[in-house]
Amino acid sequence: MSYEARILDRYRKAYSIHLGTTRIKEGILTSGVLRVTIQNNPSLAVEGSFNANNGLLSGLAKLFKTGCFPDDVVRYEVVSPTSIMILVATGALQPAQAEEPSEELICVWEEKNLKNKHFEVFRPDNHQNWEPSLETDVYMLFGALQAYTGYKYCCATDQPTLRDLGYDCTETTTPDAILIDEATGLYVISEFKMRSSSYKSNHEPKDVDVLVCWEDDETNRGRLPLNIVELKEAAKLFAKDSSEDG
Repeated sequence: MSYEARILDRYRKAYSIHLGTTRIKEGILTSGVLRVTIQNNPSLAVEGSFNANNGLLSGLAKLFKTGCFPDDVVRYEVVSPTSIMILVATGALQPAQAEEPSEELICVWEEKNLKNKHFEVFRPDNHQNWEPSLETDVYMLFGALQAYTGYKYCCATDQPTLRDLGYDCTETTTPDAILIDEATGLYVISEFKMRSSSYKSNHEPKDVDVLVCWEDDETNRGRLPLNIVELKEAAKLFAKDSSEDG
């Protein structure tokens, strides 16, 4: 059985197709990683992300940029709960040749002759192969895993914002973000660190309400705020849940 999906302009800009949530409710598709193949070009395949909340299948830039979706409506068949095949309809979706890149479109990697190196792609369910290496990664991971933490990200902070709130801070003791405590609905002050043992280097326990870290390795608990969110454990739980859903 085949289904139709519309591609509005706003979906094209986001490299997405709106499959809707009906297939999920019917138990035909599952939310999460969804493999997409093209009927008349099986070598061209991608792994998209299917969102149960809005019914969007995203992560299809490779297919859009190679011209696979010239029309506003595409047909597809469900191969498995985690895989669909885009069908050829009245000549649409013929395999398209990617345009030759302009000489001006040389990426920095080539321009600066950087070395080849493998970087594991970030996914919260890729816990076995990916770990954060810098604090920036901790922010990214929290955004993906916040449903498992009891907090929601509100905004980053800086000295002017905190001083407007009446918070006394310095260049070295400025907390990182404002979160919302899901249990109380209250704003809370938060700091992000790779490891909890780094917190004491520039903060006192009562400087923030919650410390978000990749790994909670501090043995002296008196040097930490009362609330600690260890994303390493949340990532394991997410990966387990994703595996069971699949």
